[in-house]
Amino acid sequence: MDKHALLKATLRNTGGPSQEKLFGLGLGAQRCGSTWLGKYLNNHPEFYIPPIKEMHIFDTISREKKHPLSKKKQVIIQQTHQDILKISEQEKGYYEFFDENLRPEIRAFGEITPEYSLLSQKFLESIANSHPNTRIFVSLRRPIGRYLSALTYYGRLRPKFNLEKNYLKGLRKKLFCHYTQYTVNITNLLAVVPRDKICFLFYEDLFNGTTDALFSLCDHLQIKKINPEDLDLPQSKIINKTTCRSELRKPDDNELLAIYK
Repeated sequence: MDKHALLKATLRNTGGPSQEKLFGLGLGAQRCGSTWLGKYLNNHPEFYIPPIKEMHIFDTISREKKHPLSKKKQVIIQQTHQDILKISEQEKGYYEFFDENLRPEIRAFGEITPEYSLLSQKFLESIANSHPNTRIFVSLRRPIGRYLSALTYYGRLRPKFNLEKNYLKGLRKKLFCHYTQYTVNITNLLAVVPRDKICFLFYEDLFNGTTDALFSLCDHLQIKKINPEDLDLPQSKIINKTTCRSELRKPDDNELLAIYK
């Protein structure tokens, strides 16, 4: 079965409760506040998102590779992990998984996987058309800030990584740059999904001390506007926030100019 046929089989309509709710799909991008948004939606009483917000179903099919969880299969004990693996192995349908987890009070459901922002137009179209009420949301960030945050986060997890020597080297690596190609990614999305079905958010607006950007997402997903503090998630608590160690050299003007270009 080719990957497009596999995608459609995975997205088969179950006729279950998921088809009567709103389907909200977050496309990232990485280092743009998607983890914080996932926490907010996970705490929201009207939205269901899996405990693992990044399901990695569609990017795994697109790349024609095994699901990343398959490498950890022997140590997986959570039911959600097991279900995600079953979806990736065609033992369970994508919407079937949500059918099993939606409570009556839930108005909308979905997931957030930043890798989905790199999907082809054909994949994005199939996903958007697989549900009668799909809403897409995309979190973006000023490109230089996103790039430097990605480098810093990568280095934080790898002590041997020399951040100072990679300010420019990182520009040659897809890992750090693909998610910042907003022109390509947004063009692909707008080519197949109506503009009114997409909500664009900006990292800088999410954490500027107001709820305007967050509440625009709530309107988009047709769920109540609830202050994050009331869900035990203050806006000041930026999840996975990366900060450079004080002794590290920050990029100089020439490096910043090269990154900007």
